[in-house]
Amino acid sequence: MMISIKKMKEFALKPRKLANTFWLWGVLYPFLLLSIISLIYVIYPFLSHWLQFIVISSFQVLLLIEVFFSLFLTYRVFDSKKRALSTCSVQLLFQIIILLVFVIIGGMIMKFSASDYIENTSIQNEAAPSFFSETAKLDYPNDAKLINISYFKYGPSGSVNIIFSVTDIDSFINKASKQYKFENLVMDYPYIEETVITSTSSTTFGNFLAGPFCMEGVNSIEVEPTVYFLITKVVAEVENFCGKREVLFTQIIESRHQPIIMVILPKERLVWLNDSFWF
Repeated sequence: MMISIKKMKEFALKPRKLANTFWLWGVLYPFLLLSIISLIYVIYPFLSHWLQFIVISSFQVLLLIEVFFSLFLTYRVFDSKKRALSTCSVQLLFQIIILLVFVIIGGMIMKFSASDYIENTSIQNEAAPSFFSETAKLDYPNDAKLINISYFKYGPSGSVNIIFSVTDIDSFINKASKQYKFENLVMDYPYIEETVITSTSSTTFGNFLAGPFCMEGVNSIEVEPTVYFLITKVVAEVENFCGKREVLFTQIIESRHQPIIMVILPKERLVWLNDSFWF
């Protein structure tokens, strides 16, 4: 072990020409470390939470150490402090550019190729009342019981679906009707009066990315966190939501790019809010 550390120290501190130091430590090694970090992000969804934190943090710290160490190696090549500082500045600029290239390319890949489905996490459950109030511009009922809240991402597009039950549904309908005009329709999710309100539709209802509810024979969904891997996630069943139901429908925001709808199921005492966004 001591011999290995000694050899590594000799290799790292070995006197080199400026060009070799600049390209080897200043460019190549940061590039390799960023490549490893990018690969870790590809397999990121398959790691446990504590392992995600440890592995990613370790390599990020290692990258930071390598950057400063490379600047030190470049600085000591020069006798003139002025030339050393100017060269180190150029080297740091190269390293920042490499980092930005990785971030931009990685961000574009994750934005346009990745999909995900998350439901009923503790963070989502806590944020449900404020999400509903901010989106629907209505108070979250005191007697509301959260049934399901999910985030469905498909490439650059996605949606948030929230379903909750209300004991005093008549009172909620009265308050909502003062702010929005509701239509009496029949819903057989994801159909409303025989009109599909999914991502493939072009209807008067707008462009919606409905959650994976009420899919006959399906209790799970495959999501694609990257272009390389698929993960299967179990989808929760929503009681009394599926099948043909008489509903009150309103479109809070009518838009092709960010439509919002609210559906009330009076007999089942359920409220469904969908906030979709499209690239």
